[in-house]
Amino acid sequence: MAIDKSKLPPPRKMPLDPAVEAAMTGDPDDPIYGSLERRRRARNMTETQRRQAERDAQRTKATYDLPPSIKAAVDALAQQYEAPPSHVVALLLHHALLAANDGQIHFEDHLVFSNVPRYRHFLRLEIDE
Repeated sequence: MAIDKSKLPPPRKMPLDPAVEAAMTGDPDDPIYGSLERRRRARNMTETQRRQAERDAQRTKATYDLPPSIKAAVDALAQQYEAPPSHVVALLLHHALLAANDGQIHFEDHLVFSNVPRYRHFLRLEIDE
């Protein structure tokens, strides 16, 4: 006797165990199985690539939009002192933050209202080109 498959109920989806699902999807945020993909990639790296990846992971990076004149000034200072531009920017930012914390920089003079929901204000930057 043949079974008519059109009359069978649809197959039930069995829920996956959360640990099995995390291991299968490779979710990097999973505390237990999240590092599996990283380990697989690390196995395929050369020793030099592995060391470079470790150095990059320890670095603190930030990206900011700057006017071309500021970037040119930073590059000129870096070339003058034969230092990396990132070090020049770090030193300048450090001193600017100290000055801002001491009240030497008045942000209120530069505030303009923003039409972007994320920020209430923008800072108007007046640079003599």
